[in-house]
Amino acid sequence: MDKNKLNISEIENFFYNLLSGTVSNQVFRGSYPTAINSAWNDMVIIDCASMIKDYDSNGFGIVSILLYPAKNLGNGTKNVTVLAELETKLNQAIASNTSTTYEINRAGVMTEYDTTRKLYYNVVFINTKIY
Repeated sequence: MDKNKLNISEIENFFYNLLSGTVSNQVFRGSYPTAINSAWNDMVIIDCASMIKDYDSNGFGIVSILLYPAKNLGNGTKNVTVLAELETKLNQAIASNTSTTYEINRAGVMTEYDTTRKLYYNVVFINTKIY
């Protein structure tokens, strides 16, 4: 196994290339953007904050994919329509993965609320095996 494939930036780039333009046109590595364009309908954040473990012959980690609608509904409630579309597109992107370096599958999902930005979002946890 090429140990460089365990680098966080390599993993973020893999997910960026997989998700950008297919799940959303607004995909960010590591953190929330400093500004949100009012024309955006959604955004995705790739979070590799969990430990990437090295098992010599392969690596393993869980990558969190944060799915955000750019805004809640007019009455401030969760925009489930946009979130459902994002999750469906993410499922399709995972199923279409042909990488021989990164094997991925869904581990689980949970919903969250960002009190700073006052946005609901979903976090999809992705098991990531690295060869």
